[in-house]
Amino acid sequence: MVSPALDGYEQYYAEKLWSMIPAYYRDLDGENAPPGTLRALVEVMSEQAAVLRRSQDRVWEDQFVERADDWAIAYLGDLVATRMVSALLPRSQRIDVAKTVYYRRRAGTLRVLEELISDIADWEGVVREGFRRLARAPHGLDPVATAARSGAWSGTPPGALPDLRSPLAAEWLGSPFDEYHHTPDLRRPRGRDGRYGISRLVFHLYRLPARSLEGVAPRLFSPMGSDPFYTFDPSGRELPLFIRRTRSQAAPDVTSRTSLFGVESTASAWEEWSSAKPWQVPSPLRCRLLGDAVYELDADALAPVYATLGPAQRLALSGMYGLRVRGEARLRTLLSTTTPSLSFALGEIREACLVADCGKAVLLGPGAPSLRLLPIGAGPALSVHEIAADELSDPAVVFAVWQRAAIDAERGRFVLDPGLAVDAPLTDYHYGFAPLIGAGVYERNAIAWHDPAWFESLPLPAQLVSGGGAVPAAPSHGVLEITDNLTYQGVTDQPSVRELALRSTEGRRPYLVLESDWQLTADGAGNAVLLLEGLWLGASGAPRDVVLSGDFERVELRCCSLDPGGTAADGSVLPRVGLRIEGSVELLVIESSIVADIEVVAGGRLETLRISRSIMQASAPLTLDSAELHLNAATIFNEIHGLRLWADNSLVASPISMVDVQNGCFRYSAAHAASLEHVPHPHRSVFFADANPLFVSRSFGSPGYALLSEAPEAALTPSADCSEERASIHVGADNEGEMGAYNALLFPVKRRALSAKIEEFMPFGLLPVLVNET
Repeated sequence: MVSPALDGYEQYYAEKLWSMIPAYYRDLDGENAPPGTLRALVEVMSEQAAVLRRSQDRVWEDQFVERADDWAIAYLGDLVATRMVSALLPRSQRIDVAKTVYYRRRAGTLRVLEELISDIADWEGVVREGFRRLARAPHGLDPVATAARSGAWSGTPPGALPDLRSPLAAEWLGSPFDEYHHTPDLRRPRGRDGRYGISRLVFHLYRLPARSLEGVAPRLFSPMGSDPFYTFDPSGRELPLFIRRTRSQAAPDVTSRTSLFGVESTASAWEEWSSAKPWQVPSPLRCRLLGDAVYELDADALAPVYATLGPAQRLALSGMYGLRVRGEARLRTLLSTTTPSLSFALGEIREACLVADCGKAVLLGPGAPSLRLLPIGAGPALSVHEIAADELSDPAVVFAVWQRAAIDAERGRFVLDPGLAVDAPLTDYHYGFAPLIGAGVYERNAIAWHDPAWFESLPLPAQLVSGGGAVPAAPSHGVLEITDNLTYQGVTDQPSVRELALRSTEGRRPYLVLESDWQLTADGAGNAVLLLEGLWLGASGAPRDVVLSGDFERVELRCCSLDPGGTAADGSVLPRVGLRIEGSVELLVIESSIVADIEVVAGGRLETLRISRSIMQASAPLTLDSAELHLNAATIFNEIHGLRLWADNSLVASPISMVDVQNGCFRYSAAHAASLEHVPHPHRSVFFADANPLFVSRSFGSPGYALLSEAPEAALTPSADCSEERASIHVGADNEGEMGAYNALLFPVKRRALSAKIEEFMPFGLLPVLVNET
């Protein structure tokens, strides 16, 4: 939310206009009933005078794209004759206008095409020319392609047969870092089809950001008959770790005005461009990439080691100067086969010779790595050389060769050396998920809340909680704030809620484990107000509920995750956390959250339920016998039975049955075909028979949770007023985005804007192929 101007113009013009009115009328204004009518009119006029004055003050700044208001960007775009992208993308419009001349000077180059992905869509991406991946007969003019010279994963020469001895190269098959060669694909480009051809230009898009978590307490599992292990995810799920985005973003120099759109780079960064490497794009982290260590045996780097050796050992070491070795296993083999053997110096040599620009050094190295292990309380993190990447099939073998920890990045697991003194290990890692939904580390202040006025009146400072343990009791009137990412075992019931906010600090995602139902009871006077913000609630042992008792005027869940349940890493069941209403709630608001069951028990009362930009995955139907249900950009997996419904831009994967279909509406939304006769006034909506192909995943915690898949949409039944071109779940919302919880992310709008700019600046005669990698 933009703060109001503190320039005092309203007060200045109010007093100025008031002083211009004759004193006789000012006196009458105070004597009439009701008094102050004339003064109120003057204050209204002064507000408009202040708006006009601010507009005049900004006339100069509106001439500069970095500081101009949004409405002025289109006029500046006319001056450089650019093709404006959608007005729904103000950040993209501003960058496009600022860099139009820059783009034109470099039009047709891979550099500009890759920068367009970041500038226009705010995604990371890699562009590859399809003809370079076509198989052909090699000839004498081809350069010698070796791992040492080209930086490739294997020694595959241009156009020739692959070197299958490199497992990492095989893992990159089909990715933007693929070094194998393929026969021409003559199919029409769609998704991953039709990528390989002379005229193909392939854009690999990474749409999901990598979110950083610091100081998270992992969950320990001690299964029978096998070694204990930890999961990075505090709930115990197996989730892929993500790579931190490290490539600089090309964006214009901006001031506080454009910082609202997340642009932070400077104009000087435009020239700092290089094609992305595998460890620079926000994507699931592979074990082999995490373990990809490259060593250069350089004389200067090895000088300290050389000084400690004997004559024969020095001669053996100097004979290896200039070698480039990929993989610690190969380095170990090389040192053990020398005469005399240098295996005893493996630790010193690998520390001195590790190349800074390789997967293991970047992902685990100093600075801002993608993940870290802090196994001894708040002590130092384990170094790069103490961590191995492994599938954890036999940790004992790993610990026998100088490592003290092993990480399975693809499943989100790790083990520690039994000889390591461990006291409450902590981890720093990145996870992949779309922003603005559920408990997470995104900027919650960027979201326009339903009605923040009541929350702003709560007394501050807040009561701060940190360090884990149990969440203490909160004041009946105030704020209880958790300031870290730790796990909290148990929460204290709140017996007397009047005006209470339980939240986490901005950028934090604490995990609260309910060991029993959590009772939140309104103060006896009634009309209580409750806010839960930024909390992740899980359950221990059995399904638990957040129980609302007493008389609540308003209950809000913002950016919360009430765990819908799942499967832990050891195969056990993770129970769900529901919301149970036993008292009276006038308004229940679910905003940018993930929730499971919502139940109104006998004797309980719920008047209005609002679900906005949220996901609901319950084990039972949502039944609201007497409540009004308002859905706005929501994804609902379970059935809905209720009295009245108002739905906009929403996606319900199961049947809906409303009693009152004469009141309410179902606009720009999608639902199961069984709902066609049971929703009120469907307007430009669609109905489908099978919801299973619609989603990438239905597993909570997965990077693709509730994300629409790229599979072709099955037969859809549109409402009577829905045109054929808008009969789509992917682009059928009122903003021409997708229906459901991810509507605000504007994925289709960004893709269309990116396609338009690619067409403007790509080389003539080529065909773009857009591939979603995440």
